[in-house]
Amino acid sequence: MASYDSERPSGAARLRRWLKLLVVLGLAVWWGLALWVVHETSRPRNRAVAERSEIAGHPVEKVKLRAKDKVEVSTWWVPVDREHAVILVAGIGMSREANLPAAEFYANRGWSVLMPDLRGTGESSPERITFGWYEARDIAACREFLTGRGFSTIGVHGRSLGAAAALYEASSDGVPAFLVLESPYSDIRLALAQRLPRVPMPELSFFPVRVLASIMLGVHAGDLRPVDVIRRCATPTLLLGGQLDRETMPSELEAMLQACPGGAQAPALLRGRAALRVRQVRAGGVAHGRRRLPRRDPVLGRRTRTSPGPAMPRSVCANRAGARNSSGCSGPQGGAQ
Repeated sequence: MASYDSERPSGAARLRRWLKLLVVLGLAVWWGLALWVVHETSRPRNRAVAERSEIAGHPVEKVKLRAKDKVEVSTWWVPVDREHAVILVAGIGMSREANLPAAEFYANRGWSVLMPDLRGTGESSPERITFGWYEARDIAACREFLTGRGFSTIGVHGRSLGAAAALYEASSDGVPAFLVLESPYSDIRLALAQRLPRVPMPELSFFPVRVLASIMLGVHAGDLRPVDVIRRCATPTLLLGGQLDRETMPSELEAMLQACPGGAQAPALLRGRAALRVRQVRAGGVAHGRRRLPRRDPVLGRRTRTSPGPAMPRSVCANRAGARNSSGCSGPQGGAQ
């Protein structure tokens, strides 16, 4: 038991004691903030989706699918054609409603449309968001649904996180007829650094975020690199981005384009921040803003013969026409427009 006549600690000893306490508190705050970041960025964002009876004059069916890990995927199914279908995948936290303009675009051009809520969003199972990694299983379930109905041509059009999920699925579970990737992140570490407040030494500062994310989400940050995955993609691919998009930088699209070994062309970078929308162009990014939809067939690369629509801007294909192989992407047949 301490007594008033005990020997008084020296000033150096007291300083060491306070320094130890500050280090412990600092580590607790550092890892606590990291836990909050992982929780907030990956928490489910489920919400009710308003009912719809038709899209572009075609009836809408509400279909429940089940991924291979038993996660329930809620979708809208818009049957138009019996051979050609496209899966529309929204970005982080968005429900299938975010893809209504794109659904109208494809349906008006004769494509059947399947619009899923990825896990953790809309009315699908309230799972944690894994930045596209396990969401790829939801896209695989959509592809199985369409294959079971006899569709021979199935494309995938993804935005932001949905674009990354589409790429992960295409490189592992199957080869879609085409991919349209709007503002996909190239590396999750870079994506987090660009979306969170600037910190000194980001590689070190985000170390606990990467560790906790691996534990909580079941995927290592080093695997969340679409720029590496696209090297294994053997699918005609269109990359879209915005010049002023600060969440998916033009340099990221350039890096992904250069990762394709089949003769990349310059990327289509629209003014401002441009998301695919039907009628408007506003300053703002592709998946992170507004932009007009092309009038051309996403696979054949030629003008459609349906109702008038916005003009096709200069576009990007990941490889030259017909340059399909097992190790890299190939561009939509007909090349860049």
